[in-house]
Amino acid sequence: MKSDSTYSQKFTLAPLLILTSVILFSMLGFICGKAISPITVAVPVILLLAVSFFVDRRLFRAVLICFAALALWSFLCGLVFDGSYDGMYYHKQAVITLKEGWNPIFESSASADIFANYLDLSLWLDNYPKGLWTFSAAIYSVTNRIETAKAVNILPLISVFAAAFDVLRLFNIRGAKRVILSLLFALNPVFICQLFTFYNDLTVGSLIILAALVGIKIYKESAAGADYLTLFLVMALSCTVKFTAPLFVGLTLLAFGICCLFKWRDRRILRPVAAVVGACVFGVAVLGAQPYVTHLINGQNIIFPILGENKTDIMNDNPPSGFEGRPAPVNLAVSLASRVCNDINERARLKIPFSIHKDELLYMSNADVRVSGFGVWFGGILLLAFLAFLVLIFRRKTDGVVLIPIVLFTILALLFSESWWARYASFIYYIPLFLLTALFGADDGGIFEKCLAYALCAAFLVNAAVVSYSVAVGSANVTAFINRRLDDVAAQDKKVILRVNDFTSHVKLFSERGIDFEVSHTALENPEIFYLTTKYEYAE
Repeated sequence: MKSDSTYSQKFTLAPLLILTSVILFSMLGFICGKAISPITVAVPVILLLAVSFFVDRRLFRAVLICFAALALWSFLCGLVFDGSYDGMYYHKQAVITLKEGWNPIFESSASADIFANYLDLSLWLDNYPKGLWTFSAAIYSVTNRIETAKAVNILPLISVFAAAFDVLRLFNIRGAKRVILSLLFALNPVFICQLFTFYNDLTVGSLIILAALVGIKIYKESAAGADYLTLFLVMALSCTVKFTAPLFVGLTLLAFGICCLFKWRDRRILRPVAAVVGACVFGVAVLGAQPYVTHLINGQNIIFPILGENKTDIMNDNPPSGFEGRPAPVNLAVSLASRVCNDINERARLKIPFSIHKDELLYMSNADVRVSGFGVWFGGILLLAFLAFLVLIFRRKTDGVVLIPIVLFTILALLFSESWWARYASFIYYIPLFLLTALFGADDGGIFEKCLAYALCAAFLVNAAVVSYSVAVGSANVTAFINRRLDDVAAQDKKVILRVNDFTSHVKLFSERGIDFEVSHTALENPEIFYLTTKYEYAE
């Protein structure tokens, strides 16, 4: 079991090291005036492989396998079109602009790319954390196919699976149950919905649960040096993904830190505290130098435009009908108990637990499902989980450490105003999953506990399968539609005048297909619709 555990630690660490090394190299390159290129991937990965080869052969193998998985996933991602709104609107454009030479340290995206002037794109591109964008741009610089760049999503999922597999042994969970539970930790419905997109909530949620899993190891005093390095990288990377990421990761680690301090009452707390504080400094001052340091130099709020003078409210037009002005816990409860829906003009409709409606399958394929975004059976899963909670508390068979993430995530869910929107609160999924972990870990449980555990596990698996099916069908349909539209345009063998309105990244669809086109920055006279608000006409 020792060797098994060691490998799971290495596979937790390896993806984080790949992410950190490429982001660090790209940021140092920006500071030195160098643009992103294939070297941005090659140099840090080669150095990482070389160092790990001589220092830790198991880590070397893990890095090599993870990099191979990244390459394979990049190929698969190139076959799937990301039709998500934010993906097409600003995430892809950020990746494109970085790949084509934009240096965010020294210039605005508006001066680097004319498309950054569309619809306030430069506001987001200039001011948001750029860790995932730079990594994706590095992939794009190698492949020259924009859709391959979203392959970055596979790395945090590998870490989550490996970390869960490592931690579950501490609950005496073995064999197939350990593998299945580890898969369930990685198969968060929010992650599944965003797997083939440029959204960053998958990575944010992965870092939060990684923080919780490392926190469990530290609390149970089974953490080794690799775990503390994982802790450091999780906190540092959170600063490069999204403004809310270090907040939620930090709160998760703070909860475990307080519990560890109360348990130990000695200097052992200094090691994890030093790792977290050092990671924050490294994440903000180095990995996240743009935007955090540049904001400070320019006299702006460090997380502008979310806070500070001239801040932008990004949520005012997003709540579904009926959610406006209601308390956060009420909206959360309604969302969790309703049919899956992503139409902001449609009021939430309550459903019978474990029922499935046809329209839910269509909505579930979206990357940012607003109502009941954790899947068609999650409401029923919560009912079974509550029953599990009562059983565990009544019979006092739960490991106390599992209550830390359960209580923390419950408090965050009730207090966070946007917790009704699953992609902003992916940690809610782990409340019932930790309860399932506690059930399986109760090795002296009776027949009722075992039946309840298997029923809850089966519900999780069915829910994940339905979400996966919906995403697969939805992605396949959108990809097929885009390919047909491009084939129809290419078959005309004429020069195309392209007008991109909301989705400037669509330009790359035409260039990668080899279609002769030029972009019009004014309205077309007799346009045909290509996709959504993107239009075109043929040149005379």
